[in-house]
Amino acid sequence: RGWGEQPIVSDYLSRFRDGASQVRRAFAKATSRSVNMGFLPGHTIGRYRIKSRLGAGAFGTVYLAWDEQLHRDVAIKVPHRCQLDSYGQRDRFLREARVLAGLKHPGIVPVYDSGRLDDDRVYLVMQYVKGQSLRERMNAARLDVNQAVNIVADAADAVHCAHRNGVVHRDLKPGNILIDTDGRVHVADFGLAICDTDVNAG
Repeated sequence: RGWGEQPIVSDYLSRFRDGASQVRRAFAKATSRSVNMGFLPGHTIGRYRIKSRLGAGAFGTVYLAWDEQLHRDVAIKVPHRCQLDSYGQRDRFLREARVLAGLKHPGIVPVYDSGRLDDDRVYLVMQYVKGQSLRERMNAARLDVNQAVNIVADAADAVHCAHRNGVVHRDLKPGNILIDTDGRVHVADFGLAICDTDVNAG
């Protein structure tokens, strides 16, 4: 079927008569996981129109989207429902987004916006960094010593800024260190961070 179209079980039952039970099981499994299927190109999240999926991890899915008000590309992270399964957890996520938005450092991907969808899911809008992750860079070619030292130093400086502001990343890894097309280092994905709001709430 076409990209973005929803499959219809009767279509597949008519085409695969000998495998009706397998078809029904597949659709049942897909339905049970539909909350994690995410957004398709053309769907909107607030004022942001989805262009493509950038990636997904244990905490959530990240999309490339177009800000229809400010006319710029952004990255949007939508946590999986299982990660924030109560109203209180989602509310804390939005409070922590405000803390992250206050981090000012050239090596930290800035937070632009956050919000709550009609179905009570929450999302975080960040700068879209065009380039590649450190993991992709390392897979493509071996880094020389000077490159490695400079990347680690830049990332450490960014993380130190976050620590000074009461934010601990907790998931720092090559996949969360981005290198833009000018070679600048950006620490991304503070989705698992501990902020002062966690400490105060505890």
